This record gives sequence, C-alpha cells and structure tokens, in this order.
Amino acid sequence: MRQTFHKIIATTFVFVSASTLAAQAARHEPYDRSRIYWDMSTRVDAMGWGGNYGRMVQLLDGRLMIVGRYGGGLSYTISKDYGASWSTPSMIARNPAGFDYGSPDFTQLADGTLLVGLNPRPDEPWTEDRKYGIRVVRSTDCGETWSEPIFVFDAKYYGGDGCWEPSFLQLPSGEVQCYFSVEVVGNNDQEIMISRSFDNGLTWGKAERVCYRAGSRDGMATAIITDAGEIVGIIEDFGHANYIGSPRATTFRCTLEDNWSHWVDAGSRNREMIFERQEDKKYNSAAPYIRKLPNGETVASWMGNSDGRATTEIDKYPMFVAVGDADARNFKAVNMPFNRGPEEFANWSSLGVADDGYVYAMANVGQYGGGCVLGLVKGMPRKGFDVAFGTPELDANPAKDAWAYKNGKQLTMGTQTGCRTEADFLYDDENLYFYAYVQDKEIIKDAIDLDGLFLSLDVAGCCDTYPQTGMFKFFFGTDGKATVRRGENNKWQPETEATEVTYVLSCKSKYYMMEVAIPWSVLGEERAPSSARAMRVNVQVRDRRKSALLFENIPETVDKSSWTWPELTLLENTGMGQLDAPASKTEFKVSGRCVTVVSERLIDTVEAYTPSGALAAASSSMSVHLPAAGVYLIKVCYSDGSGSETRKVILG
Repeated sequence: MRQTFHKIIATTFVFVSASTLAAQAARHEPYDRSRIYWDMSTRVDAMGWGGNYGRMVQLLDGRLMIVGRYGGGLSYTISKDYGASWSTPSMIARNPAGFDYGSPDFTQLADGTLLVGLNPRPDEPWTEDRKYGIRVVRSTDCGETWSEPIFVFDAKYYGGDGCWEPSFLQLPSGEVQCYFSVEVVGNNDQEIMISRSFDNGLTWGKAERVCYRAGSRDGMATAIITDAGEIVGIIEDFGHANYIGSPRATTFRCTLEDNWSHWVDAGSRNREMIFERQEDKKYNSAAPYIRKLPNGETVASWMGNSDGRATTEIDKYPMFVAVGDADARNFKAVNMPFNRGPEEFANWSSLGVADDGYVYAMANVGQYGGGCVLGLVKGMPRKGFDVAFGTPELDANPAKDAWAYKNGKQLTMGTQTGCRTEADFLYDDENLYFYAYVQDKEIIKDAIDLDGLFLSLDVAGCCDTYPQTGMFKFFFGTDGKATVRRGENNKWQPETEATEVTYVLSCKSKYYMMEVAIPWSVLGEERAPSSARAMRVNVQVRDRRKSALLFENIPETVDKSSWTWPELTLLENTGMGQLDAPASKTEFKVSGRCVTVVSERLIDTVEAYTPSGALAAASSSMSVHLPAAGVYLIKVCYSDGSGSETRKVILG
C-alpha cells in the first residue's frame, strides 16, 4: 500500500501564559519512579527448547551469563552482544542417578570465582539414603571447568521435609551467603536459612535461620544490598492477614552491621509486603526475585494472576515486574515483560541487570500442556523521555531521520496487547515532532473506536490531577485523521479536528507508522520552551479488534492526571545540527534452534523456509524458532518499505 499523507489546516485557539496556568492549577507532586519499557523486538530464546529456570549475571569481563536447567542437568550459556544471541549451552553438572538438580542460581564473586547452587532432589520412590540437599560448584576459569559439588546442607529424604532454591549474596566484607528454604520437620511450615562462606565458597558454615513465620511457608529467597546499607531479601509469604494460604511477595531485612544476628518473625517490622498500591496486594505474587538498578532504585519480579485471568494454577501464571524505591519498598508501575496469549504462560521468572542500562527478564515461556523455552526480553527503566533538537523529513519513514534514539526506540510498549510499539520525539523552534510504529495484525480503519494512538501533552507544567489549560490529548487514527481535546476546568473539552498539525501516515497490512509535527503555536507557545520547562507526556495505543477494544498503557499513568505522566525534557540545541542516520547492517545469529535477526532497521516479520520453499516457521519479532536441525532460508521483511533479504542458515 502506498504511503498516505494527511495535512490538517488551520484554526485559532486562545491561550494564557504558562505562569498564569501554573498558579491556577491544583498541582500534585510528580510521579518520581522509573517505569520499565519492554522492547518486544529484543525477545529471544536464550537456551533452546526445554531450557528453563534461568538466572543471569553480567560477568566482570562484560559478557552476560545465564545458568539454567537444560540437557539433563544444569548448563550455562554466554552472550557477547548484550543478549541478542547466546552460545550453545555448556554443561555444568549433570543430574546424578536418582536425582534432579532443581532451581539453580549463581553469582560471580569479587575475585572472579563463579558459584552455582545445586539443589539435588531425589526421584520418587524416596529412599533414606538419598536426601534433599544444597550443594555448590565453583569455577575459577569462567566456566571452562567446574569443581565437584561442595556440601552446604542436607534435609530429609522426602519432599514434605526437603530443602529448596539456593541463591547467593556477597557482602562488602567478602563474606558469601547462600540463602535457601527448608521445610520445618513435623508440619507444613517452611523457613529461610543461610549458610556462610569466608573462603569464596570452598567451605560453608552451619545453616542459620533468618526468616520464619510460624504456621506458614516462607520460600524462594533472593537478596540484595541497598545503597543505604541494608541486606534486603525477597520471599513468597503465605501468611499475610486476609491472604493466608496465597503467596505474596514480601521483603525481610537487616542492616549490614546486624547481618542476621536476629531472625525475622511474623510480627517483625522488618517484614512487609512489597506493594505500594492496595490493588496490587489483592493478587498472588509467587516466586519473587529482586535486583538493584544502577540509579539505586530496586526492581522485583514474580509470577501471578493480576492480569485478570481466573486461573490459580501457578504453572499457568505470567511474569510481572515492578519498580521499588532505593530502600526496596513501595513497588509500583506493575507490568508484564512477556505478552501472554490465551493459552500461554511465563513462569518461574527472574531478572538481571547489565551495564547497558537494561533490565533483563527471563521466564519459562510456553503453552498450556506443552513444553517451554527460556524466554528473555529487555526493558529500559526510564523516568521520562529526552527530546533532541532536529528536523525530520515527514514521510513516515524514520530510517532517514536522526531521531533521538536509533530507529525511534526510546519508548517501547506492546506486552499488554501484543501490538509492538516504538516511539520517539524531536523538536525545533517551530514544532514538536512525534514518531510511532505500531505492529497490528488486524488494522481497523472504519470503526467508531478505530485503531490508533493517543499522545497527551502537559506543556504548561500543570502537573495536575485533572485536565487544565495547557494540557492536550491528540489522537492519530489509522484513517489518516488527527483530532485533539484540550484541557480546561478539570475536564477534557470536546474532540475537534487537530488544525495546523501535520500528520503523515503509512499504513500497511500488519503495521502502521506515523510522523507528526505539532506547531508550538498550537500548544500555546511562540517558540520551543526552555529546556528548564517541566513538561510531561503520555502515550496510549488503542487496539480495535472485531470482538474487543484493548489499550496499551504506560504503567501507572492516569489519562486525566498529568502528574502521573512521564517527564518530557527538551535537550539543549548545541548547534551541531542533525547527524546522518547510520547505514543499516543486518546480522543473522544462531543459538540452538533460534535464529535472531539483528538490524538497525525496523523488522516486520522473520520467516524460515525449507530449501523446497515450504514455510517452516514465522515470527513478528526479531527471533524465529526452528522445528528441527537442517538447512533453512531465513527471510527478513523490513517495516520501512525497503523490501527484504534472505540468508541461508544451517542448524546442526
């Protein structure tokens, strides 16, 4: 389909000055937490079919390493390109006869030693000579060789009195702590214990209780050290009032100086559910995981049922992530890293953080009744968006323009509806520019609530609970029309045609792209505001389907309340002008049965064909999973209208 151009013609609005607006508005303290914007184009299978329970660490040399269950034991895989591709898994420890090594975790110590926790679980029927245990293997050569299992702890020999889920934390002193959960003999309780090592994991001390709620089950502990110097662990707690018997993600803590000299019981002030909003407390949050972001904020994941599904079966849960403050409290901005189909799950999840600024989400991704792969997707924590100075060519083709971030990926969305979305901003003295790309398998142009995208702006710094003068809500539809609603007296005013706005739309069969120029005069400004102006922005995708109307939202935003919207900051005009768009390069990377296409151009589809021309697999993301070994022709189709290219791939 040829590109569609739509230019909207002028009318007149009346405005008052920004200083008057701020004085009239009932201001609210702005939302001050990062939100994670998941980039669906980064989703890959990190380990191959059957890989699961992955845990990731960035090694001291900068590479990423994942340890997980794969190939009849515990294996690891390495990425040298920040998760775009992964090496063929290498075995760490094969399951011994009569046992399964479940729920691994690992760490790299300050001296470079790798520690992997093993959880030998005896197969049924149980016998007294095969006990549940916690073991550690070490590598001092970055995984080339591994030690024999080192004893940490033994529980009983049957599942009702076993032990589970080792994880590690190294203190600034060099002490290494191994956390694990233990069934309390004689009842259904479970407690969290640690064993300490003072020689980099060669030997381990007697297990000590650190967290226990009598009559309940604390489990699946991981821990961090906050910038304030607290050890904070996260667990699933089944004993909170009003939620007894259902898991809730909960922290337990102590200071570094205290270092678990006292254990945390049910009534301790050092035990608390992680969520800030009462709404988030209502849902199950099992198998939690916690990490710290470079800015000191904290991030937690869990698997649960807050997406509205009726199921209470843990193995059918999806993964959720939220951002906490620097003290690992008040977690909010809950969202899902993986889009969930009607018969899909993303469970037994974890998080990693790397020096590229991204959060890495990992989960067992699959369908009910089927197998799974170890899915990985990257998300960027942001408090707001930067707007670079530059003037794009309005042709709905970002490849020609120097947007602030390569291919307009500063804002990425799509995991709520499955409509992968990328967007970005530019500005010059005359206009604020907006670009967006939305994948949509069923684009509807003729309904009342047709497909399209809302762009809301608070250019006057109102930061209000309700719409005020200086706030705008634009809608750019797939019919090529643009409308606007203006804020006034706590309400959005009636929708009108967005005059003086240039809206350029390119609408294909499975995606649409737009470039928009909004004159500053339409926004009540004679020219671009100062970079010191506090502005805010909100983006929402409307996905009209034949039987439903869905929305993709930025987490924790409220349509009418600009104080909840992300910041929008105009960067200084350095006078350097725009940079040339980089030349496009495309790489085809193979990991197991997964082929990942890495390109600077937007990708529409990746398809795999057999030499005879039969379609073997297809994907609307960067990665395609192949059914078996053999020769394939991988065809990648680009979203910018530049055609496609094909590469031969051989899977051994």
